[in-house]
Amino acid sequence: MLSTCPCCGARFSLEAIINDDAGRELMALLATLDTDVSRPLVAYLGLFRPLKQALSWRRALKIAHEVVALQPPEQLAAALNVTLDSLREKQQQPNWKPLSKHNYLMRVFETVGVQPALAQHTHKPATASSKTGQAIDLLEQRKHARSQQHDS
Repeated sequence: MLSTCPCCGARFSLEAIINDDAGRELMALLATLDTDVSRPLVAYLGLFRPLKQALSWRRALKIAHEVVALQPPEQLAAALNVTLDSLREKQQQPNWKPLSKHNYLMRVFETVGVQPALAQHTHKPATASSKTGQAIDLLEQRKHARSQQHDS
């Protein structure tokens, strides 16, 4: 039985993943991560999927290793969620170009200055109606919290 990954578009069976070295290693990596990191990481991989094909297991594994090496898990989970919230709507647009680097995620780290204590406050209701607006509100809240930390 074949399945299609909703994030990366890959068609696979569990047997195919196990038989593919990169697929097997990616699943092992995801299994070692906390769910708060692994779920948004899988969705983040989908932002790299080429428009007319699936993301290869080898490329997905490389991206996953790069992302996991970026920050401590608490910061990574929050930054991935902000990135996903900001880019999901844009990804549905016809002129969407898949990500090729982690520049957007790195800007989220720089802009938000995600702190482990702030990672737990990511579900505060936003006032904006669109997902992009909500992501911007979240960025502003975190920026404000960061400036208050520096003031004290």
